[in-house]
Amino acid sequence: MLLTKSLGLTTVHWDVISGDAGQRDPGVIMRTVLTEARDGSIVVMHSHGGEAPATALALPAIFAGLKAKGFTLVTVEHLLSH
Repeated sequence: MLLTKSLGLTTVHWDVISGDAGQRDPGVIMRTVLTEARDGSIVVMHSHGGEAPATALALPAIFAGLKAKGFTLVTVEHLLSH
């Protein structure tokens, strides 16, 4: 952590693991994220379809579900600035 700070960087870590790696059912990913997400959460998901084939399919329902719960989706930069 000292190295990142000396470089002017901020270390961040996620608090919600989506469980998307290897998961083929987008509903499982969606339920995991919607159950675990809290105010200020950072959700880790995989962007490469080979190891996480259902991630892209789960995203629209995750976004809608989080918004329905009153969450606002922001960038990490925005989250850290507030």
